[in-house]
Amino acid sequence: MRSADIDLSPPLADGPPARMPAAAAESTANILLIDDDAKSLLAMEALLAGPGRAIFKAESGAEALRCLLQRDFALILLDVRLPVMDGFETAALIRQRERSRYTPIIFLSAVDTLESDVLKGASSGAVDYLFKPVIPEVLKSKVAVFVDLFHLNERVKRQAIEQSQEALRRAEEHLRAVVTNAPLILFALNGEGHFTLLEGSGLQGLQGLQGLQGLQGLQGLQQNSGQNTVHFSTIFSTFPHVLTGIERALNGDASSNSGEIGGRWFEINYTPFRNQTGLVVGVIGVAVDITEQKRAEEEIFRANKMESVGLLAGGIAHDFNNILTAITGNLALAKIYLDADHRAFKRVEESQKAALRAQTLTQQLLTFSHGGLPLKKTLRLGPLLGDWADFPLQGSTVQCQCSIPDDLWPVEADEGQLNQVINNLILNAQQAMPDGGLIRIHAANVAIGAKEGLPLPPGRHIVIRIQDHGTGIPPDHMAKIFDPFFTTKPTGSGLGLTTAYWIIKRHQGHLAVESAPRAGTTVSIYLPRAEGEAPAAGPAAEGLTTGSGRILFMDDDEPIRAFAYEMLPQLGYEVVCAQDGREAVELFRKAREARQPFDAAILDLTVRAGMGGKETMARLREIDSAIPAIVSSGYSNDPVLADFARYGFSGRVTKPYTAEELSRILAGVLGHRRGA
Repeated sequence: MRSADIDLSPPLADGPPARMPAAAAESTANILLIDDDAKSLLAMEALLAGPGRAIFKAESGAEALRCLLQRDFALILLDVRLPVMDGFETAALIRQRERSRYTPIIFLSAVDTLESDVLKGASSGAVDYLFKPVIPEVLKSKVAVFVDLFHLNERVKRQAIEQSQEALRRAEEHLRAVVTNAPLILFALNGEGHFTLLEGSGLQGLQGLQGLQGLQGLQGLQQNSGQNTVHFSTIFSTFPHVLTGIERALNGDASSNSGEIGGRWFEINYTPFRNQTGLVVGVIGVAVDITEQKRAEEEIFRANKMESVGLLAGGIAHDFNNILTAITGNLALAKIYLDADHRAFKRVEESQKAALRAQTLTQQLLTFSHGGLPLKKTLRLGPLLGDWADFPLQGSTVQCQCSIPDDLWPVEADEGQLNQVINNLILNAQQAMPDGGLIRIHAANVAIGAKEGLPLPPGRHIVIRIQDHGTGIPPDHMAKIFDPFFTTKPTGSGLGLTTAYWIIKRHQGHLAVESAPRAGTTVSIYLPRAEGEAPAAGPAAEGLTTGSGRILFMDDDEPIRAFAYEMLPQLGYEVVCAQDGREAVELFRKAREARQPFDAAILDLTVRAGMGGKETMARLREIDSAIPAIVSSGYSNDPVLADFARYGFSGRVTKPYTAEELSRILAGVLGHRRGA
């Protein structure tokens, strides 16, 4: 959301009447603003700041989740359009956390928001949905309502501690209604340390606690003298942090701590209860189940650690793709220099195939390190699925059987990312059958309607089902299989199914899992049918495409420049090489001045310690706005590759590319220009 999305002009009227001032000891209402635009955050902070409020800002979903681990909030204002993880995904994760499950969320979005987005916001737990530009008085009034509700709730809790025993009894009754469904344990003890109140859904499922039966439902401090009740040391004898907290409260010191109780983690507040003379006559306390928060903290810690590893993985993948490009390019040159009947020709072909299979490893590293938008093209998956499934099974005792119709519809997809999905799922199936077995892959064309109950729009899709006969997934694990880092394998990362799920989701598809213990697992992948047809595959598409013209080739990797310098003349082109953007711009300018202009350029996107392809392209267009150029990169998920035309490029090629692929793209770019 931009700062212009909030109209800061004075209101037409005097505004609503002022509210009653809060009490002097009123609690501060924390408000979390989530927007990827810093100016918009500052504008909203200026609009909403005021007495009794603390404004916190986050520029991404991940930063917002870290804020929620540090404190609770009275209200969250959440922009729908966020990078990486949008507002709906962020809201879903907020709702998964027990302590923020009921925190009010107001979505903010542009006026062109679809009705389906509003419904999606409501299903995500939003209490309101405001359209930009936001009218200041409307936003202020809505925020004021939730701040008032927060203060009212805090006032009730404070009165439960500070008022008389009769007021405490009424507060206990009020809180009992809340505790019935909230993950809390509400407890009270008299001055002798015997329980007079023990209630809450947080008690369910606790293990290892003695004497709980008969205690639940006790009605308060005044109604029980301690007879026929249980002393706190009996129930919590094996939990020293609880014993310490209660003993301190009985001695007049309020405190809080956290720890494990009966297999769950709780954050516990202990407050001494005094009579009118100041004498401690009991203890009241609230234990909040923070098990999910602890898990989230552990996941964030692991995610931060994996992010560091991911940056390293991305750099390794980029360098590895450069190496593979040089390898495949020189193998292509070797094939040109060898006769087809030469004894080494077949070995060179097999080496090419092996080098291209290694591309899947770098694709996994790139997806792991950055995610990214899929680079879609129209594909027919029939000829690809068998090869994708066989590769991870090499050397294993598991076999794969494919049933794929010849008329399987084409899809718009990123070939590398779908390859990774199939690899991950086949590996999972293989590991579920340690003694060997059979994996069945079945594909079909399907028409999806409302009666199927799938989270997909009605229309034509393809479905790919991968079935194993392995150990299956226990029912209590099914809800967690897509959670990041969830794994039951000693050496597993817990990223396989998570990565597969998000890749399919980014393809506007759906991934579903059916399983039962000892009955195997079936994974179904749904993908929408492509609007167009996939290009027909044939022998012509596999050969080198020749052409003519002067080509400017820029890459900071010397082996790749050497390959291009030798290969492009074989295709009929004159080539001049540059190692960075500045040299490329200078060569381009001099060629124009000498009236020997270049017909096209091939530019590497990432140049270490130099000008890369994006900036170079902008400089070249200042000299010749019509120059066709191809962008190349070892980072296949860079946004410039995903939307190359926006940056002035006429085509893209991702490393490692083959000589055949480069020749076709170059000929296509030059042919389009000359045809125009």
